[in-house]
Amino acid sequence: MCASLWVDSFSSHTTLKEKKQFQWSAQAQQAFEQLKQAMVSTPVLALPDFNAQFVVETDASDVGIGAVLMQHGQPIAYLSKALAQQHKHLSIYEKEFLALIMAVEKWRQYLQHQEFLIRIDHKSLTYLTEQNLHSEMQRKAMNRLMGLHFKVVYRKGKENAAADALSRVGHLLAIQAISSMQPVWVQEVLNSYATDPRAQQLLTQLAITSPDAHGYSLDKGLIKFKNKLWVAQNSALQTKIINAFHASAIGGHSGVQATYHRIQKLFHWKGLKTAVEDFIKQCQICQQAKHMNTSPAGLLQPLPIPEGAWQDISMDFIEGLPKSEGYNVILVIVDRFTKYAHFIPLKHPYTAPTIAQAV
Repeated sequence: MCASLWVDSFSSHTTLKEKKQFQWSAQAQQAFEQLKQAMVSTPVLALPDFNAQFVVETDASDVGIGAVLMQHGQPIAYLSKALAQQHKHLSIYEKEFLALIMAVEKWRQYLQHQEFLIRIDHKSLTYLTEQNLHSEMQRKAMNRLMGLHFKVVYRKGKENAAADALSRVGHLLAIQAISSMQPVWVQEVLNSYATDPRAQQLLTQLAITSPDAHGYSLDKGLIKFKNKLWVAQNSALQTKIINAFHASAIGGHSGVQATYHRIQKLFHWKGLKTAVEDFIKQCQICQQAKHMNTSPAGLLQPLPIPEGAWQDISMDFIEGLPKSEGYNVILVIVDRFTKYAHFIPLKHPYTAPTIAQAV
């Protein structure tokens, strides 16, 4: 039901386009109301009944082919496909023949169990089984029809509205353009090659032989080493890659080994592991949140007793004091043997006389 409504609307739209002067008729209004109803109604296709006969209606136009698989006058499936460039120059007979073959191939799983009807608006194809096969396309197509039981029945074009409408919108389903996405960092890798002599040398060599004996290859302008993206000696770009694999949500500020193994699966450059280690040592979050992976220092041990005066001393600063005669810091020097102490006033920054002069 929805299919017939859609076809009626399509036919009215075509009629309006053919008129020299646009005029909204009662038929166009009716088609518009039917189209609105079809758009807000759930389209229901009938379920196949393998005990009943299948009917295939096909049609071809200059831009595409259309077909409907039906039972008891109800649609089960639709087919609408644009014609490829190599098929657009075919004759109308060959286009209709192509539509028939593609529809049968599409729904072979439904049609191979019993005899089915093929309704077509091209009379010469009704004698398909009796014709001599002259072209290579006819011979290949008939091979696909072998083993199937079918009858080709002529149907007037105006009664074949559903398949006709589907054949004329097939070009709307064709791919008009293909777009692809490329990460920004890929272009940055390409730009880094311009300032690296080693990269320039590899590009020259790989333009002649790719891959080479050392495992380098060229893929869409990118240098790869053993299927890993080779990065030039560009510290800014290398740091950006390490940061993406370490500080991002995927990296999670993991350790040196985990970050290194994650990067080296995709990238390669000389000194990769050292660069990862240096980056993580300078990562502020890691320094604040993670403990050192070293053994504990153990319990505090007493210092050995000095054997004489001024052989072992300790020193410290007392800071944050209020100024007194321009001094605000005290340097404390204590002899560990005699416990004798010296207190030397200092200014910040420290410009006091030497310790010997102070003593």
